Amino acid sequence: MKYLIYTIIFLLSISIIIVGLTFYKSYTKWINEKESIIERLYSLKELITSGYEEEVSIKPNLEIEKPTVIYDRNGKIIGKFSTGKRKIVKLTDISPITVKLLLAMEDRRFYQHHGIDYKALLAAIYYDIKSLSFVRGGSTITQQLAKILFTNSKKTIQRKIYELFCTLEIEKRFTKDEILTLYLNSIYFGHYIYGIRSASLYYFNKEPYFLDFFESALLVAIIPNPSRFSPLLHENRAKKRLKLVVYIAENLGYIHLKGIDTELDKFWENFNKINHYSPLSVWSMEENKAPYFVEYTRKLLAKSLGEKLIKRGGLEIYTTIDLNMQRKAIESLREGLTIQYLKSKNVNPEVNDKPEGAIVAINPKTGEIYVLVGGRGFSYKNQFNRAVNARRQVGSAFKPFVFAAGIEYNGFTPKSRFIDKPLSIKTDREVWKPKNYNNRYYGEVDLEFALKKSLNSVAVQLLEAVGPQKVINIVGNALDLPSDEIDRRFKPYLSLALGVYSFSPLELARAYAIFPGKGEKAFPYSVKKVVNSRGEVILDNEKEIKKLKVKYDLQNKLNVIRISTAVTINNMLKKVLEKGGTAYWAVKTSGLKIKACGKTGTTNRYTDAWFVGYTEDILAVVWVGYDNPEYSLGKGQSGGVVAAPIWANFMKSVFWGE
Repeated sequence: MKYLIYTIIFLLSISIIIVGLTFYKSYTKWINEKESIIERLYSLKELITSGYEEEVSIKPNLEIEKPTVIYDRNGKIIGKFSTGKRKIVKLTDISPITVKLLLAMEDRRFYQHHGIDYKALLAAIYYDIKSLSFVRGGSTITQQLAKILFTNSKKTIQRKIYELFCTLEIEKRFTKDEILTLYLNSIYFGHYIYGIRSASLYYFNKEPYFLDFFESALLVAIIPNPSRFSPLLHENRAKKRLKLVVYIAENLGYIHLKGIDTELDKFWENFNKINHYSPLSVWSMEENKAPYFVEYTRKLLAKSLGEKLIKRGGLEIYTTIDLNMQRKAIESLREGLTIQYLKSKNVNPEVNDKPEGAIVAINPKTGEIYVLVGGRGFSYKNQFNRAVNARRQVGSAFKPFVFAAGIEYNGFTPKSRFIDKPLSIKTDREVWKPKNYNNRYYGEVDLEFALKKSLNSVAVQLLEAVGPQKVINIVGNALDLPSDEIDRRFKPYLSLALGVYSFSPLELARAYAIFPGKGEKAFPYSVKKVVNSRGEVILDNEKEIKKLKVKYDLQNKLNVIRISTAVTINNMLKKVLEKGGTAYWAVKTSGLKIKACGKTGTTNRYTDAWFVGYTEDILAVVWVGYDNPEYSLGKGQSGGVVAAPIWANFMKSVFWGE
């Protein structure tokens, strides 16, 4: 018995020493950092008392943040971004039921205690000791705020003690309403969403003042563990948690429901109809003059540098985009889409959607992306980047690759002759009868004329003579695709000649770059270099691209086709813009007077209209169509009629400054 008592005394002594040392460490840390904490608190006081009209750039812990700045190729600022840019909302701008439910679930004695709820704390300690782990939190709202502002989320005794010092300091310097205001503006709601206003807009598309009971209850339900209780990721868990909040609210007399389950079912039915749009992913804008390009760039940088570094802010990102060209591309696309909408609305009177479009322009030799416009207008509800992410069939815009394969591998020339005639080809399933546009056939023609007129019959015959696999090899190599992706995306069928496989505008630009690029594959890139807040270059894409080209050249992987083949295709594609070519009228009516090459593309039922055009220094791709590929632009609305005029107007404004 005596040894047992000694053992207990020894263990208690060790425990007291450990607790004492932990307390001493926490207290020493507090003394060393107290002045900076107080300074932060004064800044926060100013933040919430100086007015709420403007959005401010703040980190999740409400520290003022240095934004990331993005520049165009000429040093002009494209945009300034931060992860935490949001509007600080007043307590009176938040639905009263939201506040009541928050207090009911997180801190019922908030207005009675002085930062620490000893009853809740003792209960939490009891359950933690009983389970030998941290299973229950006893933190008040003030303590949670202290954790957000001044500590990390790791559960340790030392952190909890330090947190208590911070909590008491917050209570000394803020009123209860100010503490609640700070808390509601800083709490995390999942999906990179911080603050009640951002969460209200994200989950319900409304300001927080207009949140109803169930909407408020769901937001409160998310707070304890936003990842675990996300209604978008884990609906069943979110439903159980929401039900708990509703039951507690009913027991407290906040609401009286006849049938909770029925009301909850109605709520979830309506919730699932809402489009949940994050405010421009994880960045918020101070200004943004090229939103499609910037969001594309942000995603690429997140992959190469990591999301944490990107979100930290303070970067200077130097890009390849030309703001003047981008502005002209936007204007040309909008004008073209407006004209097309007036034409197409008579074709699809029951369709409320408007036709969409995209423009990509690159330097075919260097791979620099000059222009990237992903739609008619980037907005809260229209962030889909069609220039990068929309793969659509390209129709006759694919034919130059068929002709290039014929010249590269089989010795055909522009003067090689074929009979342009109706075809009837037996396949395993049926007899395939590819037709020319408007069912017009010219008899014996040479390849130069066939490409100029975009004759389907000749393209299919040429592909049959060359073999589909040779064409696939050229395209796959130009896009630098791995063999498994080539096999998955492109099948060796004769329909390949008519462009039945899908590309994004950026992909098509890259593939076409082998022609003005003298046979070399292009490596499109949007960022030249990235400099961190200390002035250090942490990414230099220009150097990396040069190294990559040298590596590919040493491995004989840089050249896709011979220079002579590229020159021949360029000469043939010049005819497309000349009299009798499929883009002649678009060029003539625009007044464009430059030597250029190009190719139109139109898919079945006129669902997609394409034009690819280029000079030695700039290659631009235009796509027009509906997001829903079932909708037609209308009979006769081909690439030469719809997309080529947009390209011509854009190029005219670039070369003539109009």
